[in-house]
Amino acid sequence: MNGNPQGTMDRLYTITELAKRVSVTPRTIRYYETKGLLSPRRAGNTRVYSGRELARLKIVLRGKRLGFSLADIKECLDLYDVEPSRIGRLECLLEKVRQRVVELEAQRRDIEVMLKDLGGIQRQVADAFEERRSAVCDGAVNEAGGSRCGPRRTDDGVAGGRPQRKGTAR
Repeated sequence: MNGNPQGTMDRLYTITELAKRVSVTPRTIRYYETKGLLSPRRAGNTRVYSGRELARLKIVLRGKRLGFSLADIKECLDLYDVEPSRIGRLECLLEKVRQRVVELEAQRRDIEVMLKDLGGIQRQVADAFEERRSAVCDGAVNEAGGSRCGPRRTDDGVAGGRPQRKGTAR
């Protein structure tokens, strides 16, 4: 549905056109409507979205991608309507961004601790596995002279060399 060709803000979109424009489903757009993030006009039974709604939708999607809640996004978007000076909405956005950075830094610290712990556990389990495997496989030679145990595994789980029979060189 083309409106005035002057630009995006004058153009009108159907829900399908809007969805394609930002790579989401019409269902996603309807969901954001129920949350009060978008307010399309109606042309009969058809939802009609303006360039303003497209801009709001892009802000919503960017906010979600950055990990903001829909409530946080709505709070900042609502300031667009009531405060034309932009100071309040910039202040709101700045505070939300600061809060999100603090949350993400805490998550990063937690992830680093978890990775260190998991690395230690992985080494312990790999060592214990190799010890038990060696104990089982050292005397386990089949009638043809080969080992019944497959290739040894390294700490990272990749197959290494085959176990040796005692007293033989590789």
